[in-house]
Amino acid sequence: MKYLIKIASTALVVAMGANAPAAFVINEVDSDTPGSDALEFIELKGNPNESANGLILVLYDGAATGGPKSYRTIDLAGLTANADGYILIADNNVPNADLYLANGFVQNGEDAVGLYQDLATNFPNGTSPVTANLIDLLVYEANTQTDRDWSGFGTPTVYNEGAFNGVTAHSLSRIPDGSTGTWTAAASSPKEANSNQSFTISEVFLPRFNQATAVVPTTETITLRNTNTAPLTVSVFELATTSSAAFTTDSPADPATPVTLQYNQATSITVQFLETNASTNKSYTGVINYATDNPTSPSGSVLFTTELVRATQTAAVGAVKVNEICYNPGTVDHNGDGSTANQNDEYVELVNTTNAPIVIEGWEQRCKDFDAVTFHSFVFPAGATIPANGFVTVFTAGNPTGFLPGTTFTYGVPRIRNTGSLVGISDATKLVDGVAFLSAEETPDADGYANSGVSSVAGGSIGPRPDGSTTFRAFAPADPILTDRPTPNTTNNDLAGIEEWSLF
Repeated sequence: MKYLIKIASTALVVAMGANAPAAFVINEVDSDTPGSDALEFIELKGNPNESANGLILVLYDGAATGGPKSYRTIDLAGLTANADGYILIADNNVPNADLYLANGFVQNGEDAVGLYQDLATNFPNGTSPVTANLIDLLVYEANTQTDRDWSGFGTPTVYNEGAFNGVTAHSLSRIPDGSTGTWTAAASSPKEANSNQSFTISEVFLPRFNQATAVVPTTETITLRNTNTAPLTVSVFELATTSSAAFTTDSPADPATPVTLQYNQATSITVQFLETNASTNKSYTGVINYATDNPTSPSGSVLFTTELVRATQTAAVGAVKVNEICYNPGTVDHNGDGSTANQNDEYVELVNTTNAPIVIEGWEQRCKDFDAVTFHSFVFPAGATIPANGFVTVFTAGNPTGFLPGTTFTYGVPRIRNTGSLVGISDATKLVDGVAFLSAEETPDADGYANSGVSSVAGGSIGPRPDGSTTFRAFAPADPILTDRPTPNTTNNDLAGIEEWSLF
């Protein structure tokens, strides 16, 4: 049996003024990423399908001799916003960029990015800061660094990408998304909306429980943290009366209201889940109401759901293995639905190494992000089964097409971080198998996850050969040996597809 509470995370800030009411603003900048800075990007936000002709980005080095000077100018001519209004300029490992530049093209700071309506030829490298034709500006540092003289821009605020001790995991994001507002350090979200609140609410998962054991009422603490530098007064933070009767709180005055939170301070509420028995799968919905004095988002609610899942089978050690992982699909249509949008083609493939079907109803496939310290959970539905010596595959989204019926599933949203994750499968009682793929700065958990030791290129995957073994290798989408290409929901072993080679 398994109890799972997932509380949707939100995050907020307020905004810094920019110069002109232009069609585009600088919306997100990630200057410092894990390892060798191969996931940097600059995101612009404007009107859907808006042309960026006539606009340029100018990158300034704050430590240049004699004061800040430009070190790179990027001409945006020919770029057009997508249907959501985004334009993405990025390192080569960032999916779905509109313009790719050499890895490391954004310095870590203290530096600046300016958006101008001007000619690129007017900004040769070594140009001092100017405000003429300046549309938008971000002065940033990757962590607390030496102060520089930005008086050429007036008195701009310097924003710290490492404000919450996660410099390589975070970017600087405009809040609200697409505004001319202030910035906050938050989890990177290239070509996705930035959060729009001035606080974060923790995301919580309860432990798994064996259906055969007695289950006691379970509690979890939900935390609201002020992520804005200005004080935030919370007047309401409580479980709604419309929540399922399976939820309660440990005190009707938890927390005491109102409470004023300084920067990075938090207040909490403890939610108790009372259900202790279920003969079939059930789900429950709770609501946390909040009210604050923030003018951007003064009140609202956060939904969280709990699933009580009846797992019907446990597995022998080695029976089910994580067999292939694609965390950076690039532009490859792995799920066969004709689309490569929004990273739908990320996937995790499981293999049944036995000669009998294994029922995985109620089992959980979980990804833990190293950078966000967050779990993303998929629970297999009633009747889910891995065929004897067969496969099931969980795609992040889309409509998987062309696979054996009943063997493909979807999360509904992209959920596998390129910078490193722990990918595991658990039955009713235990972690059955777990594989880590890592950023250069991380190590696996001590919970039974093995380090794959390899990484993939865009469009590729990682997995073992033979199926279910412990030695992982990289599969590349353009490899001339067909069986060294990704193979979602089928064997990694088949050698029948090697292309013929002729010698002349």
